[in-house]
Amino acid sequence: MKILITEPIHESGIALLENKGYEVRVAPDAREETLIREVADAAGLLVRMAAIPATVIDAARELKVIGRLGVGYEKVDLAAATRRKIPVCITVRANALSGAEHVLALMLALAKRIIPYDRATRSHDWTLRNSYSLVDLEGKVLGILGFGRIGTLVCQKARTAFGMDILVYDPLQPKEAIEAAGGRPVADMREILRVADVVTLHMPLTAETRGVIGEAELRMMKPSAFLINCARGGVVN
Repeated sequence: MKILITEPIHESGIALLENKGYEVRVAPDAREETLIREVADAAGLLVRMAAIPATVIDAARELKVIGRLGVGYEKVDLAAATRRKIPVCITVRANALSGAEHVLALMLALAKRIIPYDRATRSHDWTLRNSYSLVDLEGKVLGILGFGRIGTLVCQKARTAFGMDILVYDPLQPKEAIEAAGGRPVADMREILRVADVVTLHMPLTAETRGVIGEAELRMMKPSAFLINCARGGVVN
């Protein structure tokens, strides 16, 4: 059976599929018209970031499964897949650790102004040493909006590494799970926005979460607060 991959993946992944006896082809590009042509006889479709609209799914006469190298389903037309009874799968734990560590890296980069200080150092501008603009994360309030796998890891690591006071908003998670990870559940997202020194977003992009952080929410935050979005771009207006 043939598996079409929308964009290049690591060679070890291709080797794994080929060793299982599949014919693997990487699409020359991820344009809709290209995928419509390439997917015609594919039994499996492996997607990275390409959009998979109904036209692509309908063109796949032999398609049995769609798999995403990542999390989130918004790239795939789920209604079209459901009509064809084609399951859509995600790799639920593949990037959780990397995502959580990336959040911590961004928190430190913001708090310690690593990028502007690096630029100043390279240009021999030593005046920034008198700006006193750096922030210590120890004891600061971290607000986590969305408490899935990545949000949970961020909570655990930030509490252990920095001793942060962590507030969590996720109406779908039981408070026991939040408390077990070291966070304090909060029923109203606005309470977190008003007091947090760092707010990090970890919810999926859905009709309910699109633009959940807009002008009104930004105005609630402290002028000194940091907003980190390692979820989907569309959750912030």
